[in-house]
Amino acid sequence: MGKYFILVLAADMKRLSFMSMYDHSFVLRWVMSIDAAEKLAKVERFEFALVHFDPDPHRAMEFCESLKRIQPQTQVIYFKSPDVPLPENFCADLVLDSNTNEAELASHLQNYIKRTA
Repeated sequence: MGKYFILVLAADMKRLSFMSMYDHSFVLRWVMSIDAAEKLAKVERFEFALVHFDPDPHRAMEFCESLKRIQPQTQVIYFKSPDVPLPENFCADLVLDSNTNEAELASHLQNYIKRTA
């Protein structure tokens, strides 16, 4: 199995270990701003984008829509708290609890890959 590239847009996602995720076949690229994420997405291909939804849901939605225009094939995953509601027409392909750990995330991603293969 090859490596899958993940764009991580969230300052607090540092709890994800690069090496641990790499061992599960996922390569993480962190960015701290939407602007940086959009620039990177224009030059590199990503299978997934992890976005922390809670701090600014409106900006998370804008980024998701922007990323889908740049890389329509990229699967956007929102990390959010259970008490934060999603709007009706949210853009994400998958929504996970913000407390999801690395092993659970890797499992969700691998299952998603199998379902869409």
